[in-house]
Amino acid sequence: MTMRTIVGLSWSFISGLAGVWLLLSPWTLGEQHNGDWTMVTRTQFGTGLGLAVLGGIGATVVVTQVVGALRESGVLRRPVARTAATGAASPDSTQEMEQVLVSLASALAADLNRQQQGARPVPPAEVPGAPAPPVGPTARADAGWRGER
Repeated sequence: MTMRTIVGLSWSFISGLAGVWLLLSPWTLGEQHNGDWTMVTRTQFGTGLGLAVLGGIGATVVVTQVVGALRESGVLRRPVARTAATGAASPDSTQEMEQVLVSLASALAADLNRQQQGARPVPPAEVPGAPAPPVGPTARADAGWRGER
């Protein structure tokens, strides 16, 4: 099993690296400039993409086999499937969620009522931390700092 794993991962790694090199070589070697792709570039890119995908598939197969062998030998445990009973929400969390949603809905309703009653919105200059508008003889020239020209 060990030899098969080493050979499989080595093959996958080498073919993946070769594929990535073929994908990038037209630009790294300066063979492909801006514009339409040449026939050589298309061929290298297609071959490189195929090799990179093949290397990824090979690595996935080898890792799957290794995990299966480790589970058979008892080194790894199988994942426990969650049942509907363990995944269900407890009554306490349901009640807490309901309280949070009720408070959110009441805050949104109060905000909507304030907007409908014509409450004066807070201008940006009164917001804490907002930059102050320019003042003085050059204030008109400096007004462009907000894009108000």
